[in-house]
Amino acid sequence: FMGNLYILDGQIAMRCPDVLQWAEFMAEPGHVQVDFANLDGAAVSTVFLGIDYNHCGIGDPLLFETLVFYGNGELGSMRRYFCWAEAVEGHEEVVGAVRAEIAHSVRITAEVLATIRTNLSSGKG
Repeated sequence: FMGNLYILDGQIAMRCPDVLQWAEFMAEPGHVQVDFANLDGAAVSTVFLGIDYNHCGIGDPLLFETLVFYGNGELGSMRRYFCWAEAVEGHEEVVGAVRAEIAHSVRITAEVLATIRTNLSSGKG
């Protein structure tokens, strides 16, 4: 566990062998948030985890995470990354995908409502 702790020096992740130093770093406001987007009905959060989540030990450590939270309490997709730059890029990709998903849902809802209105006005509903 101790070898899996990391802190940031700017945007560079560095191993942290001292649990107290790690805990102090992680407790500081603003140290873990990479980016956040509040969208219509969803939020996308990208954070520095401070712990390597690459449990298989093959490849780079996974130190950052993007997670989608929907307004209904449901969790959406999750992605993990090695470095800050990958996390920023991944965050932007996920935000774009969620925006497209929301736009699609709005379009489908509008089409369904239009169909219902048409049916109601023509006496079919």
